[in-house]
Amino acid sequence: MEIGPQIFEPTPLTQCDDLGAPNDEVTLFDLTAKNDEITGGALGLTVQYYETQTDAEADVNEIDPDTAYQN
Repeated sequence: MEIGPQIFEPTPLTQCDDLGAPNDEVTLFDLTAKNDEITGGALGLTVQYYETQTDAEADVNEIDPDTAYQN
């Protein structure tokens, strides 16, 4: 039996509402800011981001981590 890497639950990623109309709850996030926290700093691991659990399980609609994610 092969055991995968340990994955850690990250703390919430928060960002000020700095786009569009004031208090519209829209902003840009750098999701990669959480990679080390998720992997525990282990080398050689890749973190992928999805909007839904269903997308993650199907490995579709991956969020491109090289661009800022707008909620």
